[in-house]
Amino acid sequence: MWQSSDLERKIFMRPTNCIFCGVALTSPGAQQPDSRTKEHVYARWFRDNVVNQKIKMFTSDGTTATMERQPHLEALVNSSVCAECNNGWMSTLETQVDPIFEKLKSGTDISLLSREEVEILARWTGKTAIVLGYVTPIPAIVPECIRKTFHADSPTPPHMRLFYAFIEKADQTLEGGYLQLRYGAEIPVLGSEGGSGYRFTLCLFNHCFTVDFPPILVGVRYDLRESCSAQIWPTFVHAGTSELSIPTPAPIGDVLHMICSRIHIAFDINELHV
Repeated sequence: MWQSSDLERKIFMRPTNCIFCGVALTSPGAQQPDSRTKEHVYARWFRDNVVNQKIKMFTSDGTTATMERQPHLEALVNSSVCAECNNGWMSTLETQVDPIFEKLKSGTDISLLSREEVEILARWTGKTAIVLGYVTPIPAIVPECIRKTFHADSPTPPHMRLFYAFIEKADQTLEGGYLQLRYGAEIPVLGSEGGSGYRFTLCLFNHCFTVDFPPILVGVRYDLRESCSAQIWPTFVHAGTSELSIPTPAPIGDVLHMICSRIHIAFDINELHV
């Protein structure tokens, strides 16, 4: 398992600016648009649907999964978001995604969702993964130039790819699971002291959403031949296999690791630019 570097520990200190819009955060008691707020990583609609009120958090070094902790959802709070973002586009996104998850929980196949609904899922998963990266035992701070693409005023779509898989033969419903994986440290990111891609798999009621934040977009290729996840946003690409080749019963960490790590990525050196 990779360890936090001095740079990562420095970045992990509570930001002085909103992690999405960049505004300098002021006192939470001021009740102004730039006031610091305490945003729950998982909104009330989601917390109300989780029986045990917990989420299992794993990290991966690319080989195995390590369980870090299992906190209560109520305790997962990020205080690095301004009031305008928290009460504006982020609140709207939570309202929009709630009925979409209700559809999936009730058995609606993801292929029956509209293009707009899939984009909402992508934006919500990416936003949630970014916020979670600040409250994990090992920080996974997505670069600022990527975070800002999630803001409602961004002139470009979110800098991410979204993949989806469903755990159909599970012995029990997995209400909440999270795994983070980091890769490509040799690839530089403009505007960032670090240089790597970040990948997160969120499992909600057996629906597994893997969001990938590549350090670049042009020159990135995904190989899904060994993956049970299909790319669903920004374009649809079929999964390479319909089932995981893993002995059952299997620890959920191993399942999440297999789902996350089997999305292979390659970089076309001739096309590399940010």
